[in-house]
Amino acid sequence: MTFNTWCSGDKVKNGRDKIARHINAVNPDVVALQEVYDSQTADDFVKRLGEPWKAFYGSGKYSDNVLLTRHQFTDTFGETTMPFQWDTTSGVRNSSVGATIKLNNGQKIVVWNLHTDWRSYGPYAMRELLNCNKETVYDCEAKNSARVNEIRNMIENEFFRKSVDKSSHIPVIVCGDFNAPSHLDYIESTKLLHNNWTFEWPTSKLLTDIGITWSTVCKLYENTTEPEPQDRIDFIYYLGANIDAIESKLYAGIEKIETSPNHEENDWPSDHFAVISDFVIGSFN
Repeated sequence: MTFNTWCSGDKVKNGRDKIARHINAVNPDVVALQEVYDSQTADDFVKRLGEPWKAFYGSGKYSDNVLLTRHQFTDTFGETTMPFQWDTTSGVRNSSVGATIKLNNGQKIVVWNLHTDWRSYGPYAMRELLNCNKETVYDCEAKNSARVNEIRNMIENEFFRKSVDKSSHIPVIVCGDFNAPSHLDYIESTKLLHNNWTFEWPTSKLLTDIGITWSTVCKLYENTTEPEPQDRIDFIYYLGANIDAIESKLYAGIEKIETSPNHEENDWPSDHFAVISDFVIGSFN
């Protein structure tokens, strides 16, 4: 399960309790949380979830990415960090964290959780900028934001590279909020859904997975009457000779979701859908 917590649940009333309740309702083996403030917030989520949940959140001042599991973390971890400055706050945030998890049946998996830079969102450039072309949109991804570099940093991380090398018997799963659409969505047959655009988004090209995940509450663009671009930007990827995905779906509970600015009483505490994937791990011919 990958789940952007929308500022650690602070955008709705009793958001942290709602996050824990929805996780326990789904009861996944592993959860990748994004927008978690710090290690204390991560530990608070673990406390609300109860036994046997545990967390890994890296060393960044702003944890951002947190891995939760009902199983056991081994002693093999990885992380990538980036400097950040928002308003008067600055420091280092974890752009990705990875860990080896030993499932209760003894099978090991490696899971990475990624949250890339939200700034300079490409679909906005497609809508806003006069004479916008593919080079302009690529600059949004690779130059005006850190998204492409953040994914490259993860791919080049020593623990990540070693995990890929061992993926024939220890599967690798990469999930998170990529803050960019999929290159599989902006193709010729779907361009009418995207203002006649086709585009190979570099973030998804560097790694490939499910339905529209942005946005649950933002349906109008920047306080206008224009519709917000609706794209899938939360993904779950996997690699390995003995792993296969059997189902992937969106999740936002079952109660009606009020759109912004009437979202504070929502039962679903995020502005993203969560994405849930079920995997089977075993021997394949």
